[in-house]
Amino acid sequence: MRAHTLLHTLLDVLFPPSARALRVRSLSAGHLPVSFETHSPLGEEISSCMPYADSRVRDLIWMLKYRRLPAAAALCADALADVVGEMIADERAFSDKTILLIPVPLSKKRLRERGFNQVEDILHILPERLPDTSRVSIGTDIVVRARHVPPQTSLARSERLKNVRGVFSVQNEAMLKKTRVFLFDDVTTTGATLTEAARTLKKSGALVTCIALARA
Repeated sequence: MRAHTLLHTLLDVLFPPSARALRVRSLSAGHLPVSFETHSPLGEEISSCMPYADSRVRDLIWMLKYRRLPAAAALCADALADVVGEMIADERAFSDKTILLIPVPLSKKRLRERGFNQVEDILHILPERLPDTSRVSIGTDIVVRARHVPPQTSLARSERLKNVRGVFSVQNEAMLKKTRVFLFDDVTTTGATLTEAARTLKKSGALVTCIALARA
């Protein structure tokens, strides 16, 4: 038995998994309601992968976000792989730019509280699912949150874009002029967070494609 499997078995004995964890572990990529759609709620085109209204997707994202379940991150990478792989192949066919996969960053406060960025966990797995990773890298320190703001889920739709206005900043601007950025978030509702992060990157000269795991 592999060491990581033995560890998870031991942890399950000591700390029995919740019903939600068991449901997520029972899923395979074929069980997920993957249906990529493109929408532009605030003018920025966003491609989303699955409907958050589906209970399987809600379970998956909850276990990813609040329990850091490895199986959840792997399933999310599976859900994204085909379409993201096609997008990258199309980009590679017409450009020699470096391709950067960038997660929407958490604030320093939120990162300290949670201990990890759930979207970053997905992106560390995603390249393993892609047919060709030449010129593809993960940029976890390119976009940063300049300040902590209230969670978007606590705000009315009309307040969400105002809440994140100016919250992001970019490091290594010179690098971005030579890159094609795929910007990822877990759940999009109004599109405010992805729109603002993309706007910040574009000001630095990057070409940006926004992708959300789920749409609420």
